[in-house]
Amino acid sequence: MNKSLVFTLLATLSVLSLDARDNGNRPSSTPRHAWGTPLTMEEFASAKPQRDTSYFQLTWKILNERESQRKGLTRVIYLKSKLYLDEEHSWIDVSCRNENVLHFCQLAFDYAELYRRKEFEEWAGGYCPDFAEPVSTYRDKFNESIKVARSVTRCGADTVALRFYETELAHELSETPEVNYVDRLDQYVGDCVGLFHASVGPYVECGQNDYFDKGKPFGLSMRCGFEGYRHLLLLDCNASVSDGKCKRTSGKIKYGETISTSAVWFTYGYCHTPQSRNRFYSTASIGKRAFVSRTKLEKESNAKLRSSYGVDLGFGFLYEVPIHQTFMLNGTSLISDIVASMQGLYIKTQFNLYHIKQSSAWAPAASLSIGYCWSCRAYQRKRR
Repeated sequence: MNKSLVFTLLATLSVLSLDARDNGNRPSSTPRHAWGTPLTMEEFASAKPQRDTSYFQLTWKILNERESQRKGLTRVIYLKSKLYLDEEHSWIDVSCRNENVLHFCQLAFDYAELYRRKEFEEWAGGYCPDFAEPVSTYRDKFNESIKVARSVTRCGADTVALRFYETELAHELSETPEVNYVDRLDQYVGDCVGLFHASVGPYVECGQNDYFDKGKPFGLSMRCGFEGYRHLLLLDCNASVSDGKCKRTSGKIKYGETISTSAVWFTYGYCHTPQSRNRFYSTASIGKRAFVSRTKLEKESNAKLRSSYGVDLGFGFLYEVPIHQTFMLNGTSLISDIVASMQGLYIKTQFNLYHIKQSSAWAPAASLSIGYCWSCRAYQRKRR
């Protein structure tokens, strides 16, 4: 991961020369020619160094720049690899400034583009966690391909052999397209190694018992928690705004008093759809339920005397429907291989059994929560 972060923070610079000399990593201050249009003689603008016996030198850079795409409500941020001619350090000797030499330089430039695509595909696709490995591998392949082509075509002098190489290379380039980050996003998303989840929204609950009439069943639900490898842990809080009545004296809460209810649960959820945008969890909860006399809200000094508590057990499911998502791919995040933030709606249903201290029986209840949620997930890419 450390080498990947270095690659992310510092644009990868590859400088290659046809005369097997490293011209250094000096930044180019002149305009750069991006691969995709034919090279021209005017772009070899650098002056030939004194005492250099080479006929020409071709130098380029591979830069990785941050870009983004949108597809519907999903935004993808990624590194885009691009090949540029370094005009400041590329030159052709005046004695051989002809079309054959220019075409051979174009062939070498095209080979550089081919191996750039291959090496970036291996790293960006998650097949190789260390970016330095494919860079080294494909640089060696490039050097070998150019060595053979230079010998066979005699640096472009043999036009028949040169046309053969150009046709073969054009076909191979067409068979090695650029990575489409949006369309192939599913290939990048692997196991979810961490998550922060927060949500808030209204809920409705139905259920009666022999001690309390819950009145209006509406309330507010809030939850926050973390997930690791499909296992979700949540702290659930629900508060009712109902005006229920105490049907019989329960501890310090007297018959006929107006009450409100609240519950706090520790919830465990297991994700059944880890690769899907819509995530479905089965849940189990254990917590504490409280019935509080309205008097508590008016006289804080009597808070402990005006409450009745009980154990609450529940099970159900949680379903997330994303509205807007942002994915950070290919080292654009310092947290993990991939980070995804999501805003959307959640639906949570739960069936409960709770036991009040003063009662002798368990009472059933069912609740439905629908609200807004926000989450941030870190993914570990699939490895080939």
